[in-house]
Amino acid sequence: MLIFTLLQVLLLALFLFYSKGFILEQKKKEVGQCNEELITVLFATESNPQFCALLKTALLNKQNVHIVGWDLLHSRKGVVKFKGRERSIVQVTPAIVAAHVCSMCEKAIVLGADAFDTLFSAYSKPPDIVSSFSKFNANFVWSAERHMWPKFSTLPPFVKNFYHKTEFRHSPYKYLNYGGWVGRAKESCEILRHCSRQLTSCNFCNCPSLKRCKTPQQDQGAAHVVFTAQKRPVSLLDKKQVIFHPAFPRCRNLKVSEDGRVQIQGASTSTHMYHFNGNSKYKSGCSNHYKNGWFANLEKPAGLNDFITLVDSDNIVFLIPVGEICPYIWQKNFTWLEPRKHGEETTPEVRDLKVNIQKRVHDLKKTY
Repeated sequence: MLIFTLLQVLLLALFLFYSKGFILEQKKKEVGQCNEELITVLFATESNPQFCALLKTALLNKQNVHIVGWDLLHSRKGVVKFKGRERSIVQVTPAIVAAHVCSMCEKAIVLGADAFDTLFSAYSKPPDIVSSFSKFNANFVWSAERHMWPKFSTLPPFVKNFYHKTEFRHSPYKYLNYGGWVGRAKESCEILRHCSRQLTSCNFCNCPSLKRCKTPQQDQGAAHVVFTAQKRPVSLLDKKQVIFHPAFPRCRNLKVSEDGRVQIQGASTSTHMYHFNGNSKYKSGCSNHYKNGWFANLEKPAGLNDFITLVDSDNIVFLIPVGEICPYIWQKNFTWLEPRKHGEETTPEVRDLKVNIQKRVHDLKKTY
């Protein structure tokens, strides 16, 4: 009877393995390698052309991409079901990303990025980013932008006091941006956990009265509190745009050459990740970075491993080819859509792909 049951499991696994090239791996601990090779972690609950463009730039750079949050279900726009209750996406991202990062080998270097409005340069292979990160002589680095968001008035007073006391005279990029960060897994785990806790019970806010306490309401606000409270582990800002560039409000200083090199006027000659944060993605000055992007017409290079890792809420990983969630990613003449302020960005066909993947993952988990 036991042999028969095992045979059934094997046959089901083989069937799912060969259906559409789906491959399964399950690991509860230490998902990343125990070395300094880069792991890119993205939080995404769905797929759209901008997300797929980011994946394409990451894969062309031979990055090891992990996607968390894929199994979360939307109850309405911007809201997901998390641990049995409805929560805003921007309130749960630190907890979900932290759960995965904290399972990695402590020596791994992890990069986190906004999934729907960022792109990598053509010079962003893991050794390139690791080399740039090493120059900071730090264990964790945040992206830095020109503008403060959310407003100081929504956060504890010490956040404003910190930034005003430590303004960088030689750089206009002086405010933390949550849309990009890089660090060793150990420190990344601790900092992201701190951010998550500030969204449920702000123990860093130092409020004399909870009724009058200005606590953060989203991931970036929580990150400001953690950063300016200067609790260990200490982190730095990428004020010279070495790794990250948030282009808000109009991409005025961003220049992307045809060969994919990214330059930031007055700051950097080779930035790795450019970020159309806030409303910049809808501004004319930031247009055509998708449609005419350096990656747009590149086909899949021979021998390229284009598998990505999906991570579910139990921190079990599933390895799949990127075509499973971005079927058009390697089409030569595909028109990469620019971000739209209104209307659906995810097509019914792509939503169906997600449902199919979720069902297959669910079926695979039942065999273990």
